[in-house]
Amino acid sequence: MRAARFFAIAAAAVMIVAAPVSAYAADSQPTIRTGDYRVPTHGVIQGDLIVRDGTAIVPSSARINGDLIVQNGSVRVFGTVSGDVRKYGTGGVLIGTDGTVFGSVADAGDGNVSISGRVMGHVAEKLAGDVIVRGYAGSVTESHDRSGAFSGRIRIYGEVPGAVKDFDAGGVILERSAEVGSVVEYGAGSILVRGLVEGNVRETSDGDVLVYEYGAVLGNVVESEAGNVVIYDGAQIDGKSVEKGWGSIIMR
Repeated sequence: MRAARFFAIAAAAVMIVAAPVSAYAADSQPTIRTGDYRVPTHGVIQGDLIVRDGTAIVPSSARINGDLIVQNGSVRVFGTVSGDVRKYGTGGVLIGTDGTVFGSVADAGDGNVSISGRVMGHVAEKLAGDVIVRGYAGSVTESHDRSGAFSGRIRIYGEVPGAVKDFDAGGVILERSAEVGSVVEYGAGSILVRGLVEGNVRETSDGDVLVYEYGAVLGNVVESEAGNVVIYDGAQIDGKSVEKGWGSIIMR
């Protein structure tokens, strides 16, 4: 993992978040809007922003010193949110290239979560949408829908120093530019590794684990049920490759 970059980001987070805390009281009343709402250019909202039945946009020059909560609408963050981003219902979440969220991002709806900027905390998709990380996220989880009707996918192009976990059948794809801490698939989805995994890769259900030519796993690769472990010529696995279920280890 790009250790120097990670510590630089963490240091920046401490400096930027710590500065404005004294600027507003802990009991600041939330700002509540209905319908589409765009934070004013160069604007600063002290406390939480709640947007109902509309899209919330945070421009690159704007800042929310609190949480951003959207109910039945989309989220577009190109600026800074010092707290968490939470979205419920319809609509997606986009953290743009210049966007920074110092807390976590959680979507409990049917849209996708796309991270092109930075999310210092956890990214969670709790229903049907996909999670796509092109920038930076601390960790990523794709949860299962209780009805079993939906399954989202996790696709990583960027950096996730923590764990990447999928609990449904959508699967996990690590592209060549991806760098992650570890990967666990708890559902029937497969894990495709074209990038770097610093820790272990585990598939605990019926999906396969495929480590491609440019893929590298510095820990172990373990498949526990009916899926196979497929290792392509040129792949790097520093630990053990283990099949604990009914599948096979296949070299290609």
